[in-house]
Amino acid sequence: MKKKTPKKIADISVPAIEYSKTKQPPQEAISSSDFPFLSAPDLPRLMRALRRARGFSLYFVRCNAPQMRHELANWIKQNLAKPVFDIDLRNSQMADPIFAITAAAEDSPEQAVLFVVGLEHWLSELNPERRQQTLQALNWRRNELARINRPLVFWVPEFTIPLLAEGAPDFWDWHSGFYEFAIPQQEKSRMFVQEGVQDSSITSLSEDKKNERILLFKQLLDEYSGPSELERRKSAEIRYQLGQLYASLGHYDKAMEALQGALKIQQNQKNKKGIAACFNEIGRICLARADYDMALKYLKESLQISREIGNRAGEGRTLNNIGQIYKARGDYDTALRYLEESLKIQREIGDRAGEGATLNNISQIYDARGDYDTALRYLEESLKIRREIGDRAGMIPTLHNLAGIFVEKGRIEEAVKAYGEALQLAVQIQSPRDIYNECTSLGALLCQLGAKEHGLPLLKQAVDIGRAMGAPDVGEVEELLRRYQ
Repeated sequence: MKKKTPKKIADISVPAIEYSKTKQPPQEAISSSDFPFLSAPDLPRLMRALRRARGFSLYFVRCNAPQMRHELANWIKQNLAKPVFDIDLRNSQMADPIFAITAAAEDSPEQAVLFVVGLEHWLSELNPERRQQTLQALNWRRNELARINRPLVFWVPEFTIPLLAEGAPDFWDWHSGFYEFAIPQQEKSRMFVQEGVQDSSITSLSEDKKNERILLFKQLLDEYSGPSELERRKSAEIRYQLGQLYASLGHYDKAMEALQGALKIQQNQKNKKGIAACFNEIGRICLARADYDMALKYLKESLQISREIGNRAGEGRTLNNIGQIYKARGDYDTALRYLEESLKIQREIGDRAGEGATLNNISQIYDARGDYDTALRYLEESLKIRREIGDRAGMIPTLHNLAGIFVEKGRIEEAVKAYGEALQLAVQIQSPRDIYNECTSLGALLCQLGAKEHGLPLLKQAVDIGRAMGAPDVGEVEELLRRYQ
């Protein structure tokens, strides 16, 4: 049984620190000990394979964030002691990637290792015909790649792996090595803070208020336990709200039980709007559990029903949530299409809360791609909306993401201020999960700046809260704390 989060989290004080403009994080070469992937177990395996590679060989490197893939590739180029030749398939006008790779390889040095990026753009769900043609070309004409007589390293996101394994099995079986690089905790805490859209009356509640409401709803369930249609409808509504509350607290098993109960009643009463809402929430829980296939199944069913009955608000929410699945899998093109469609609907119907969330989520696509100026533009628009409507819970992820962009752009004082404001808001609404995230990010940044007297207490606080919550990545925060002590 998980421990209750200690009440002391409400007593966190955010340091009000004035930094000299000359005090910036140390600018070190990419080969420094701070390189985030140095501790990745697959890095020495990959380097050993590439040093030994002669003639044709085939490797796959999986990392979901394009910018992180770029940094990892650059580090390898600096440390490989072999020429590396880049082949970018993103804007190729060739008929298929085989033609594109073989044509580009003609200009490569004889002893070069070929780094191939952009294959995911040929495998996007947005163009099923092109996807199928690409898989067939890779599978049937793979021998043309062997004639290049150089090591090939495909840099790919997660969603491409099952496509290649199932759709081009002969090509996939050729590979000499497969290497996975998860995004390190420090970078993960800066990136990918995104949201599914849900009832703002729940997201704005503190943890204590959510627990009070859960107790109230459980008591109400006893009052609406009869067989009448009215009682059954009220029971479904209560179970649905219980599911949302449990999910917001991370109690996914209880949330799923409540939502499945609500769904059964809605299906018996043939309430399509209620069915779509339940499918959407169940999909969000599957997404939180990283069960992407099941999440997509529920969310697409919800989307279909919302469109059938003309529920524009439900359609906008579900489109946003579907976008999160594709982003989690690294399919940024498809994610962006769903998010932009969601944003269009939210603006048309005046859903300001949904608009603020979707703008935040769109920004994270551009952040992951390294397009920080565009990401910043979306975040500033999101924050403006959320301030105007008083959405404190929504301001937290947007401020967090703004701080990450400020760090990338070297605007350190603004980053500290944004993380600090996000932490203050998290304390105000008593959200342990948000306090954990902001303590981790701000604490790590302050330690990097040399302000360990302020950073270490925040990291210690994050570890305490993470342990109390049973956070799955608390071990990585503990490692950060040991690193800076």
